[in-house]
Amino acid sequence: MTSQRVDVAAAVCAFLQRAQNNERSTGNADNAASLQVALDCIQQVFPVTAAHLAAAPELEALVTPAERPAVDVDAEALKHKQNGNELMATKDFQGAYDEYTEAIRLKEDAIFYGNRAAACISMERFEAAIEDCKRSLKIDPNYVKSHARMGHAYKALRKFKEALAAYQEATRCDPANQNYKACIAELKGVLGEDAATAQDEEEPAIEEPEEEEGEEQQQQQQQQQGGQDPLASMFGALGGQGSSPGGLDFGSLLSNPAVMSMASSVMSNPDMQQMLGGFMANMQQPQQQQPGNNNSNNNESNGESNGEEEQHHHYFS
Repeated sequence: MTSQRVDVAAAVCAFLQRAQNNERSTGNADNAASLQVALDCIQQVFPVTAAHLAAAPELEALVTPAERPAVDVDAEALKHKQNGNELMATKDFQGAYDEYTEAIRLKEDAIFYGNRAAACISMERFEAAIEDCKRSLKIDPNYVKSHARMGHAYKALRKFKEALAAYQEATRCDPANQNYKACIAELKGVLGEDAATAQDEEEPAIEEPEEEEGEEQQQQQQQQQGGQDPLASMFGALGGQGSSPGGLDFGSLLSNPAVMSMASSVMSNPDMQQMLGGFMANMQQPQQQQPGNNNSNNNESNGESNGEEEQHHHYFS
């Protein structure tokens, strides 16, 4: 057996003896007895003498790990952030999300949260994107991209008022950005249309009450739809709006609703319609002889009257 192995065994035995003395000093007799068993087992295998134990180095010094070199946390976080950007370019959005998460674990930074929000938006995780934007803006309230990305996420969720407020904050941070202004104009238009639609739904159009048609209006409609009333035609032929030779004012009769209503009822009788039809046909025949005509025939000088003229005067008797 090599001396090197014996030296290692001697170092272990020395360590166990020190631990055993410590347990005895604290009154832990059971632990001290267990450590003695371990010493006996090692010494049965390895020829460890008292000289070896006295010369053995402390085991703690042999197993103390070397100090790890200091890690540049900022550089490591930036490395993960750059990896995330490269994965975003290849549309590996979940891989990018994981890289940004590792960067955030090393160092909480507004840009890291903002970039992870972009990855969330690409995967349509809009609620998570909004939360990351809020964390980003808590670190840096003027980080314009987080304002814009939050506006994008709110717009995707149809929360147009919140989206408008986010884009207005983005414009406050970057007044020259025309894309943000265009989004603001679009959202104002959407909100204006929604407000007009809501107002139309809340205030239905008031229908004007329908007025009851009077008898006179009904008669006018009947005349427009079905032509002139037969009775009105007859009265018009007899005298128009003036008075008859007998003193009867037919114009007043035609403007009296009660008379016209009664006349309409009478005219609904087929027999009356036939009789008045013949009456109107006779009334509309033209006169063949005009009074005071010097060219009249010799029948008038002989006392003979024209037949059509007799019929005409008959209806005024």
